[in-house]
Amino acid sequence: RLTYRLERLRQATEQVASGQWNVTVPDESDYQDELAQLSRHFAMMLKQLQAHRQQYVQERDRLVSIMTVLPEAVVEVDEQGRIIYANPMFEHLVGRSVSQLKWQPLLSLFEILDEHEEPVWLSEEDLLRENQPRKAKVVLRCKQQQQKTDMLLLQVLPLRKYGMQHLVLLFENLSASQHLLDELAWQRDHDSLTRLYNRHALERYLIDLEEKMLVDQQPRFLMQFNLDHFKQVNDISGFSVGDQVLQEVAQLLYERLGPEVFLARLGGDDFVAVIEHLDDAEAVCEQGRALIKAVEQYPFKGMGQRFVLSMTVGIVPMTADIKAEEALLKLDYTVYRAKESGEGHCRIYRETDEELLDRFEQIGWLSELKSALLHDRVELFAQPIVVLNGTKHRVAEVLVRLRTEGGDLAAPYHFLPVAERFGLMATLDLHIVKKAIAWLSAHLQVVDQLNINLSGVVLRQIETRDILLRQVSSQSEAVRQRLCFEVTETAAIHDLEGTARILERLRQLGCKVAIDDFGSGYASFNYLKNLPADSVKIDGVFVRDMHEDRVNRAMVQAITTVAHEMNLQVVAEFVETVDIARTLQGMGVEYAQGYLFSAPVPIDELEDGLWQVDLRQH
Repeated sequence: RLTYRLERLRQATEQVASGQWNVTVPDESDYQDELAQLSRHFAMMLKQLQAHRQQYVQERDRLVSIMTVLPEAVVEVDEQGRIIYANPMFEHLVGRSVSQLKWQPLLSLFEILDEHEEPVWLSEEDLLRENQPRKAKVVLRCKQQQQKTDMLLLQVLPLRKYGMQHLVLLFENLSASQHLLDELAWQRDHDSLTRLYNRHALERYLIDLEEKMLVDQQPRFLMQFNLDHFKQVNDISGFSVGDQVLQEVAQLLYERLGPEVFLARLGGDDFVAVIEHLDDAEAVCEQGRALIKAVEQYPFKGMGQRFVLSMTVGIVPMTADIKAEEALLKLDYTVYRAKESGEGHCRIYRETDEELLDRFEQIGWLSELKSALLHDRVELFAQPIVVLNGTKHRVAEVLVRLRTEGGDLAAPYHFLPVAERFGLMATLDLHIVKKAIAWLSAHLQVVDQLNINLSGVVLRQIETRDILLRQVSSQSEAVRQRLCFEVTETAAIHDLEGTARILERLRQLGCKVAIDDFGSGYASFNYLKNLPADSVKIDGVFVRDMHEDRVNRAMVQAITTVAHEMNLQVVAEFVETVDIARTLQGMGVEYAQGYLFSAPVPIDELEDGLWQVDLRQH
């Protein structure tokens, strides 16, 4: 019996020694002698070996996977210089399979040549002594067919393996790498749609131009092109057609201006050219008028449709002391002023233009606003809206301030008119909505309702409507039910039907809607019937002096009565005295907002005490 047990253990050990790992060690649980103990120790050892082998196999497979997808060609040679491994990229590089390469001396198949086609010698002694990778630009030349590869970056790494010195050679295709770098550089400086230069490239070009103008003192001009009413193309025919039209416009401008003129697309339907071959602003404007005419006469086509376009041009003379950002801001302003004269006009910016000089401060605020949007220096404030009947319902309206580059806090009257004038209102609105929703998501316990203002431009543009709906619909139900969007009646009536649809969609998502500054527009009550809303906010001009003006008091009463008939709640703003608050309470107005209760505070400073108001104690 003992001999039988020994024989089984011997067979198991021989199987392991021969590389067989799925071995069953004899069960010696019925025995307690030394042989049983030896068998148990052998079983424990085998289990550990199997675990280590499994780990090794996983690491090997992972390494093989990496080597398979590695963009570099990799080959390993032993002490005799024979190939013992090559990855698929090396096979592709030399056009041979591993089976054809393995155990062949590398240098008997290929020559490794430097940039001057001189042989590169692999000195193992140097590698061993320095113990660091060697790098060189090389080409491989097949000795049999005399074919050469592209230029490669060779890295040679020493590898100690089984007590022997191996070498690992990595070949990186420099042609492919350079192509990738060239492609990245092109994308950095070009607009992908029109293939013109982009704003980044334009700003760098203008910075370089400043230095050139300091030397040669030659005049240059910036000319901006803006398509008139281009938004209608997108709205009517879709963005794909709009993109096609923009490509045709870009091609037309490029052909008419010539390849020697630096031409960039700023974004949207704005293009800028740097004119360096003319020395007179009127001559540049004449060229601008010719381009306006060319655009008007060109038969633009998109998806089989034909469009007649017009274009406005603004021109700014460059001087050595004008900075790139200042020049672009002046261009924005000049194009805007040109559009005030009607479509298809060309206007030159002049330092002596008193109207421009008086309003140039707005350009400074435009720069501040763009910078604040880019670097998130738009700060949220909030003003409590108080329940007049004493019920606890914490409502607050989101207000906004701008932190300037100098660190000052700017009130809205500085930058909101600029945002409206220069087409940034939608961007600002959506930025505020995003920040306000993020704050609300993290402070659900602070407010029961957060009111956010929406401008008319957000409601009118299809793309901004879609962005707004995506921002809201992605939130939790708890957040959506606490959101209320305030819309002025004047903003709503520009597109009553479209506004009604978007407001109804917001209500379907669980949000509330308030009509802001109610009573300030024409036929207010008629429009109110057609707008889905939960409340109206009476314009403060009626509330502020309602005790001194009987007509204003009657307006407040009339709005409150009609709103209640329509099952709408009423909010009165600009409430600054206790008498007005008590009068509003007597009229049945549910909510009041104003400095009587609280000035606007940073939104993080909202607290329960701001809503705890008892008019009897005043």
